Amino acid sequence: MERPALLYNSPIDDPAPWKKAFAERRPDLDFRVWPDIGDATHIRYALIWSIESGFLDSLPNLEAIFSMGAGVDQICATRNSRSESRCSGWSMPASRSR
Repeated sequence: MERPALLYNSPIDDPAPWKKAFAERRPDLDFRVWPDIGDATHIRYALIWSIESGFLDSLPNLEAIFSMGAGVDQICATRNSRSESRCSGWSMPASRSR
């Protein structure tokens, strides 16, 4: 049986330190870097900065999306039924009062 995979996608970060950290702490996961995703059915997790609209829908076994940003607005802004269902009703306040 194929190991579950984590898909990494960030246009601004080097994947090497992330790959090393996952290899040390979660050797059971197959660390994949966009666009070399391999078999999409093995991807269970996505560690992303942003993603193309509709792409998350092509990952039938995706269980969790982890944002590399300080928030999730860049993920919620894409058109993906998986992110839309989890972002519905979520909004970021323009500012916070202390």
